[in-house]
Amino acid sequence: LQELEFYTMWRHKGSSGINAEYGGFNRFMPVFETAKGASKPMTFEDYVEGMKVFDRDLVGYLNSGELRHLLTFMGEKLTDAEVDQIFAGLEDDNGNVQYDELIRRLMKDA
Repeated sequence: LQELEFYTMWRHKGSSGINAEYGGFNRFMPVFETAKGASKPMTFEDYVEGMKVFDRDLVGYLNSGELRHLLTFMGEKLTDAEVDQIFAGLEDDNGNVQYDELIRRLMKDA
């Protein structure tokens, strides 16, 4: 859980909901802090594995239209202009994006 997710959960469930579900705030926070500290940064291979979920044929490419939809409608939504900038030079003639190259570009810019 991220701090924002915890805050959202706290606001949604209230302290009594947290107490009931997690045994109380004082018991929950040490577990939260341990889990938060234990998470390690994602690697290139982690991101590739994540993209394979959307690669039905496991060919290393994703349809740019489907990927654009994911990037503009899910999670931290990007604008079409941001997606255009990310995809620049990565789309092939069939409208596909080689996702390992996409990941390399995004990790380089991070």
